[in-house]
Amino acid sequence: MGHGTYVEQLHAASGGNPRMLRILLAARWDPDEWPLSAGPDRDGMLRAAVPVVTELDALTADAARSVQVAAVLGDPFLPGDVAEVSGLGLDRTLAAFTELVDVDLIRPLPWGGGYAFRHPVLAHVALAHASPALRVEAHGRAMDLLTARRAPALLRARQAEHLVGAGSAEARQVLVDGAAEMMAKSPATAARWLRLALDHLPAGEQIDAPRTLLVLDQCQALSAVGRLQEARSLVHELLRHRADLSDDLLLRAYAVCGELERLLGRHQEAEAVVRTALDLVPRPLPVPLPPSAAELITAYGRVQLFRGAYGEARDVVREAVEAAGTVDPVVPYLRALAALGDTQLGLLPQAVAEVTACARIVDALPDTEAVTLPDVLAMLGCAELFQERLHDAYRHLERGLQATTGATRRLIRVNQLVALCHLDQLTGRLETLCRRAEEARLLARTSGVDEAAGIAMILRATGLLWTRSRRDTDRLLELADEGYSLAVAKRGWRAAVAVGLRAQAQFLGGDPEGCLRTLVEEGGPRLELLVRAWQPSLLALAGVAALRCKDIDAARDWVEAGEAAAAQLGLPLQLHHVRRARAELHAAEGEHAPAAELFFEVAESFRRAGLPLEHAWTLVTGAPSVHAAHGMQQALEWLDTAGKAARSCGAQRVIEEAARIRTLLTASCATAGSSLATVQEANVRATVALLTEREREIAELAAGGKRTKEIAEELFVSSRTVEAHLGRIYRKLDIPSRAALPRALGAVVHRPPV
Repeated sequence: MGHGTYVEQLHAASGGNPRMLRILLAARWDPDEWPLSAGPDRDGMLRAAVPVVTELDALTADAARSVQVAAVLGDPFLPGDVAEVSGLGLDRTLAAFTELVDVDLIRPLPWGGGYAFRHPVLAHVALAHASPALRVEAHGRAMDLLTARRAPALLRARQAEHLVGAGSAEARQVLVDGAAEMMAKSPATAARWLRLALDHLPAGEQIDAPRTLLVLDQCQALSAVGRLQEARSLVHELLRHRADLSDDLLLRAYAVCGELERLLGRHQEAEAVVRTALDLVPRPLPVPLPPSAAELITAYGRVQLFRGAYGEARDVVREAVEAAGTVDPVVPYLRALAALGDTQLGLLPQAVAEVTACARIVDALPDTEAVTLPDVLAMLGCAELFQERLHDAYRHLERGLQATTGATRRLIRVNQLVALCHLDQLTGRLETLCRRAEEARLLARTSGVDEAAGIAMILRATGLLWTRSRRDTDRLLELADEGYSLAVAKRGWRAAVAVGLRAQAQFLGGDPEGCLRTLVEEGGPRLELLVRAWQPSLLALAGVAALRCKDIDAARDWVEAGEAAAAQLGLPLQLHHVRRARAELHAAEGEHAPAAELFFEVAESFRRAGLPLEHAWTLVTGAPSVHAAHGMQQALEWLDTAGKAARSCGAQRVIEEAARIRTLLTASCATAGSSLATVQEANVRATVALLTEREREIAELAAGGKRTKEIAEELFVSSRTVEAHLGRIYRKLDIPSRAALPRALGAVVHRPPV
């Protein structure tokens, strides 16, 4: 299936036809199994399909048999094949086809001499309406026909799933082979076929190798469609019989179990599982590295990566890379893992070399092979994102995205989408960011991966904070907070990412105190617990937030720490963020000439790097310093340029901020010869314009000295409502507390009557 919500997918499957939509709903339609299955509720489907059944019952006997056999074969079908399976012969079949075309149940295809049902739902109804005897006979004959033609296993498996109940060992093997071919395209179908094969294995007490391999394959198929708890139960039941497993199968079972625990956010359990299995692997690692050991070490590295503790796995992963050599199929997995892990640790020289080596392997693969490695492409793309190789990150993540949908490998798709959201924000593709973030949230929530859903929610809130008007700020901050609660429920790397994202959203939403509190309480005194590759920009964010809170000494400390971290990492974009914070510090200290110069250099650097949002924000932030150092004309040029860049990516917040700064600068210019009080009044008018009528009313009462309870009584609202309004007022006016209200609004506004 394609992307989008369940409703959108259902609408696409029905073709917008209300009757077909009702039939699919009655069948309890599952997008993961469509179009091979309409849904598990056959009786419900037939009840909703009474008009279609009436059409079928009105057919002649030959036409009815032909349409049911066509449904067995599946779209598209040939008259000769239907004739052979139905036993009607070609002449009678062609006459039946004429009747079926006349009543518009089937339609000829424009080439190849084949036919297809008018709508795929009709095939499912026709098959469900057929007698059990006809279905068994037709599936058997279709199986013989496809076997004689040496058709792919996945085509034969569509017939075998209806024959395996008769105890056919051949049908069981066809299901296993078909599942292997179907795994990438429709893992839900692969899981169903493997379940059928398992259910019809000869009974036995011992867990033998064939049964174990089927269980492990089924776990991976279930995992690919997000049915994690079901897969976890299967592998735990398998490990209950671990004494019966060979060492090789035991390592594979532990690897699958560890990955499932990790995906469910059970980091401690995941680590315990993979560590237990790691003790079974001989050290030093054997060369060449056995596939089961490579699979386990990859799982171990990923578990530690998502725990935020990749350093504990680094040595064994690097040893595995060496032991695997250059031709082993696990090499891309291990190299991509090593690249992302070293990036997480801030070991950039080693990480850059690993990314280059991994990219060389992946880029040499044809698309047919590359799309079988979406998890490799996801890890590689994430490493490139953190290393600021933005073009390469886009290239690899979007190449991997082609191999994933809402129905296949959905958890890998969630990681791909989240990484692409980061890139979209950097490059100003805000509308795309919001769309991808919502898809990631839906996929993650339906798969039970709440931490990933939380990050997607924060990213979407941030995208909307940029694109929506300030009046939506409070609602969007609530969305970010809701996502944050999900993302940090379990400690690990995702939680560390969420801290930085939430702090950025809080700052953008006008809550510098909350931004600082989030960073310090969750990131440590020097933010050492947060994402290493983002540490300089987060330290810079803390510095600017401290400036907004009027704590210039703390701001200076944060900026200096950011400069040291940026020098150590050597990432250009991180350095630009820190330099912009230094420029803001200059401006706060009244040093507008060096501030203006630095703002210009940083803005140009962001522009050249293809980051229009940061380019525009830097110009807007620097405009007052340019005004002070070089005059009004240049400041207005900066604001014009910023507005143009902001409009190109739909950043309404930047446009509003540029308009606010323009009003303030114009007012100060127009009153250059006036008294300070006149200038203040002009500034007040521009500032108060940000408030709603109710907020202005509450602000003036509070600035006049009235307490919360008194304001609530006067306005007939609750005290909680007044406090909520005051919080919004402080953010909009960029002040820390009630005490700053009189100055922010201007004493002239609140002068008591004589």
